[in-house]
Amino acid sequence: MLGSTIILEIGSQTIQRDVLPGQSYPAASDPRVHVGLGAPEGVRRVRVLWVDGEVEAFGDFDAGAYHEIVRGRGARPQGRGVPACRAR
Repeated sequence: MLGSTIILEIGSQTIQRDVLPGQSYPAASDPRVHVGLGAPEGVRRVRVLWVDGEVEAFGDFDAGAYHEIVRGRGARPQGRGVPACRAR
């Protein structure tokens, strides 16, 4: 969903991506978020901070493929805390 933030945990590394309009060529508003992983074979956990402040966690994604994240299908972490890397 546009305006959401995606936080990926890859080994000991954390990567954050914002889902923004006009980020694709030629500004076609492609809602996909592409993250190059390098050597790791997958993503251990993905947290999504939705626009309304809700947080969901999804897990264990293999590298080298597209994965669809659907709101309401992830686990809701205890509390509604904003992920630590959400600094702006």
